[in-house]
Amino acid sequence: MKFKVPEFNDDDYKDEFTEQSEFTVVFPDWRKQYIKDKQEKIEELLTEKKLKLEVNYEDKILKVLTTNKTRDPYIIIKGRDFINLISRGAVFEEATKIFNDNVFCEVINIKQLAKSSNKAVFQNRKHRLEGKNGDTIKALQLLTKTYITMEGKSLCVVGKYKGINEVSDIVEKVFQNQHPVYLLKRLLAKRELENDKEIKDQDWTRLLPEVRSKMKNTRGDGKKKIALKNKIQNGNKDDGEFKGTDFLFENFEKKTRHRKKKNILKEDEDKLEENRDKIPNTKKKKLTENDNDNIKRIKNDKKLSKNTLECDNTSKKHKINDELQETESKI
Repeated sequence: MKFKVPEFNDDDYKDEFTEQSEFTVVFPDWRKQYIKDKQEKIEELLTEKKLKLEVNYEDKILKVLTTNKTRDPYIIIKGRDFINLISRGAVFEEATKIFNDNVFCEVINIKQLAKSSNKAVFQNRKHRLEGKNGDTIKALQLLTKTYITMEGKSLCVVGKYKGINEVSDIVEKVFQNQHPVYLLKRLLAKRELENDKEIKDQDWTRLLPEVRSKMKNTRGDGKKKIALKNKIQNGNKDDGEFKGTDFLFENFEKKTRHRKKKNILKEDEDKLEENRDKIPNTKKKKLTENDNDNIKRIKNDKKLSKNTLECDNTSKKHKINDELQETESKI
């Protein structure tokens, strides 16, 4: 037996809430005119649910608040979802269904699902999800029994939990570059299997069609495989034909050359290690105290010799000057 949830009655609760709850939602410019046209109907609906609406067209804000008459603590959450749907492009008549029990909503940011900064990629996948004249979204609505709207960078879904999960899964895969036609075929196969009583409780993996992404990653190893295929097909540039055993002999010769070079290098290294002891040490020796004294004496002797030469030169100059003066006086 299924458990039945008792219905909520406002008369069972006489006291009001101790605190006032509120939620605010920002709406875009293109939605301003629709909200102005439907403002009276929105306010009437919210007053029936014992909620209050405040609209600020300058700041583009919708606000829902509880009042003294509200007794249902969850009704404010439903009111928040209602104004969120209206601000994101949902029709008033479809958005009112959110106040029913077992009906929920989800707002999906499809711009983030694209995972690409390229606008063209986002637009192409969005049009693919929408389909020609909105056919794919209509088919998805019929199969999942939900209401779907897609405006700008967001997609709104209204319905039961099962349908919302199926829609969100398909939308995510479409923006991961899987084609929606194959996903709808898979969903249609699930619906047929659900109606079949014999296969209803069995595993369906072998019966469902496989869905793969449209494009494959051809980077990296793909280029190497293509290069190998071209080499095999074209062969050698000089001969243009397969060499046969000559190819093996050439490889053998290359390997032998490489081994000989390695052996020669090893022999040279061994000879250097053997002759290291015979090579004389060229390191500078440290000077002792006697050596330093000898160096100082030599430097002093050089200075004395320079001084003596300078004195001799000055004395010679004086003599020559004296002789010149004597000769001038005689003349």
